[in-house]
Amino acid sequence: MTAPDFANKLCLGTAQFGSAYGISNETGFVSDSTIHAILSRCLESNITTLDTALAYGDSQRRLGLTNLINWNIISKLPSIRSKNIDTIESFVYEQVTSILSDLRVSSLSTLLLHDVHDLMSHYGADIYSALQLLKKDKLIKSFGVSIYSPEDYFNLAPHYELDVIQTPWNPFDQRLLTSGLLSVLAKQNIRVHIRSIFLQGLLLMSAANRPAYFNKWNNHFQLWDNFCTQLSISRLAACLNAALSVPHVEKVLIGVQNLDQLDDILAVIDPNDFPSIQALSSDENNLINPTFWPPSSR
Repeated sequence: MTAPDFANKLCLGTAQFGSAYGISNETGFVSDSTIHAILSRCLESNITTLDTALAYGDSQRRLGLTNLINWNIISKLPSIRSKNIDTIESFVYEQVTSILSDLRVSSLSTLLLHDVHDLMSHYGADIYSALQLLKKDKLIKSFGVSIYSPEDYFNLAPHYELDVIQTPWNPFDQRLLTSGLLSVLAKQNIRVHIRSIFLQGLLLMSAANRPAYFNKWNNHFQLWDNFCTQLSISRLAACLNAALSVPHVEKVLIGVQNLDQLDDILAVIDPNDFPSIQALSSDENNLINPTFWPPSSR
């Protein structure tokens, strides 16, 4: 595959467009003009999929101010199980029509549940039925769930058939592979999207800039730094190309705060013959799962 082919595997995450997202975010909110510039450069570079959500502040409204006709759009529903809802079908329909209205499009490529546990709640069957109806009515082309761990999917699998799974993956968090989940999804022809490939920017930070919370894993970060040094590549290139080299992955999510960051990503795409990163895998939840980080370190 050529660089443009691999670029097409990238999906532009838009959390930064509606909030100051990420541990390494030093610039805060992204301006409207920067959003326009990022979207234009993506299309020029064969990146044609974007990922957004109702939970991402006003990112969807801001995206809707641009022309999204050439984009494949993934969006997510917020958690449903915590709400007191009389009619699930109506609630889900209203949420999706609100998304479409904000984005100014007629349909979504994919709709994900932001909270996988919604399908395991007493609302589960009704939610699933509502998603099927949205697909039948061509408001969405496919649906799935965003998970935080392989167990999330394995608990769900006996009950529902899904089109797409979005899951974290990065050099430290390789549970998608080590758990056998990727093989299962491949056999079931379920599309796989991976996110958090930079671990919210943590894997791009130098030792001097990392929050003190992570000092207990200094030896593991040293392994990471040594790996990049031995290959003579940047941390950015290592994260990106390791992700692009994972088999059976349809989309790899990236998030950028400005055009320079996007150009940096585009400049280092080269996953061909990328070496194994198995030795960098960690099973420390307090390291690989940002929901376990103290608020000051997120």
